[in-house]
Amino acid sequence: MYLYFKQAWHLMKQNRFFSAVYIIGTGLAISMVMVLAVVYHIRTANIAPEVHRDRMCYLDFVIYKYSERDGSYSSSLGIRYVKDVVLTLKKPEAIAITTSPIYQYFQGGEMFASVAGNDNETKIIYMGCNADFWKVYEFHFIYGKPFAESDFESGLRTVVLCRSMARNLFGREDVVGQTVMLNEVEYRVCGVVEDVSATLEHTYSQAWMPYTSMSNVIAESVDEKMNTVGKLQANILLRDNNDITAVQAELEEAVKKYNTTLVGGKVMANGGSPDELASLIEKPGLIISSNLAEDFFNRTNVLGEELVSDKDTMKIIALTEPVRSDEYNDNMPYAWFARMDALTQGDIPESTCMNIQITFRIRPNVNKAGFEKRFMKEMRQQLRAGNFWVSSIQSYNDMLIASLPALFICGNLVYADIVSASSAESPLLRFVEVSVITWLVLAVIIILGVWYPAYRASKVAPSDALRAE
Repeated sequence: MYLYFKQAWHLMKQNRFFSAVYIIGTGLAISMVMVLAVVYHIRTANIAPEVHRDRMCYLDFVIYKYSERDGSYSSSLGIRYVKDVVLTLKKPEAIAITTSPIYQYFQGGEMFASVAGNDNETKIIYMGCNADFWKVYEFHFIYGKPFAESDFESGLRTVVLCRSMARNLFGREDVVGQTVMLNEVEYRVCGVVEDVSATLEHTYSQAWMPYTSMSNVIAESVDEKMNTVGKLQANILLRDNNDITAVQAELEEAVKKYNTTLVGGKVMANGGSPDELASLIEKPGLIISSNLAEDFFNRTNVLGEELVSDKDTMKIIALTEPVRSDEYNDNMPYAWFARMDALTQGDIPESTCMNIQITFRIRPNVNKAGFEKRFMKEMRQQLRAGNFWVSSIQSYNDMLIASLPALFICGNLVYADIVSASSAESPLLRFVEVSVITWLVLAVIIILGVWYPAYRASKVAPSDALRAE
């Protein structure tokens, strides 16, 4: 056996360049396949505690449109909207209400945990939820149990910790009944669960508490808008994965009933139709993200305010939920949207016009076969009178397929926590670990691939080899 591996090693040394090309190329191919398979499984499979992904739907966005003036306000669900609309639905099997990850990222601020006798504070990832959260998702409790419905209704300050956070704070895992300070507020530990991977976006946390114990979440306002939009989202467990249409219809009826109680505006059940959304910019104005409003005005109630850009003053007519691109791109932590009236007024430089991308949606009954050719032919005739032209046309599906490898590899291999939540703070180390394992597997494959031909060659008699020549 040693002789065969020695022969294989010498063969690789004789063709170093080709061996390196084969190894690197095969390694990259295997790595890509491994990443695609793992990420696809993690994002779609029923993985504890999200064991009902195939029956889940999510409601995390609501638009409040003003009646007396132009504009609207969009954000996560408000406390009144949750009570009067979401929790009245009868068709779902259960509904878990949680604090929105977007809220926690942009508005909730950081939370620090500490225990008596220890001055060190530990940054902790937290989530507010209702009692049905533990029915929708299946957590493995090591010690204790989840907080009860009575605890939630009374706003009792109880908390469930993950295993690693309990060990970090107390030096042990059996901490049921102990007290932990969360941002200087005292909470009693009622249970300890296994760590949850950060890839499970709807359940990932290090501490779970009743959102009724979070004053900044349940604080109601005299403003009906601020009670409609807020900081919550609904995780809806369907009785059957085909029930989504029925749930949508029930939601629309609940919204209609809810709108009869509103005075200053109305709610769009599903974010509004394309025509309703497009109507937001029928008049000159600016739509900005909530985090842009926070950066410039230190508040989100900015409708009617003005922003100046390149000597043009534009009035803010609507707000969107926060843009999270700053997680990946520090140069663009927010977004704004406006009409392109300047295009027809000749205010946009020709160099800019050469790089305009237009996205359009075709009608359902249009024959897609040969559509691109027909479109290009008609556009050439339409644009022949001017200096404009169409450089290319590409379907969205083709663009999506082409971008998937880059998205998976860059976004998930480097950023996502694929292995465990306890190592979420060291993605680079995890990347190195995965890479080393991949290269080891590849080395075994290459060695075996070279060894087997060498083994076969060694079994050929010299006389037979010479006769073949």
